[in-house]
Amino acid sequence: PSSVKKIGKYCFYECSSLKNVTIPSSVTTLEQGLFLNCKSLETIDGSFNIINDICFCNCPSLTKINSRSVITNIGNSAFRHCSSLKSIDISSVKTIGENAFYNCSLELFTIPSSVTTITENSFYGCKSMKSIVIPSSVNKICCNSFATCKNLESVEIPSSVTNIEK
Repeated sequence: PSSVKKIGKYCFYECSSLKNVTIPSSVTTLEQGLFLNCKSLETIDGSFNIINDICFCNCPSLTKINSRSVITNIGNSAFRHCSSLKSIDISSVKTIGENAFYNCSLELFTIPSSVTTITENSFYGCKSMKSIVIPSSVNKICCNSFATCKNLESVEIPSSVTNIEK
């Protein structure tokens, strides 16, 4: 219903049979842990632009995120262990939290020019990622950002990056 303005934190926590969700257009923020441990969740559709911490953490069947709005913020561990997530449009994201895509299957991914820091463990274990272009807006790549990305063949690092941690 369009009268819903907010869906509370952990509302659908461990709903193991939940497969597809359509979020009302009146809800623009997906709260912390909203779909945490929803093992069968495959698709989300809505008009949200903020995805908070651990929102989709441990959703191994999640393959599609359809937001009719511009996603601007992705929280810490938002998609951690979403092992079926291959792509997501975040062309206007300003913030990618720590561990955001930890152990995902991202194949196609473009870091937008609105991002200034690639946070700790943000793409750790993305084994399907083959190449990454870091935009000139980035000045820092934090610890383990691309660790264990076993199929990563090419990385373009611009001269704007002044700090690369271990």
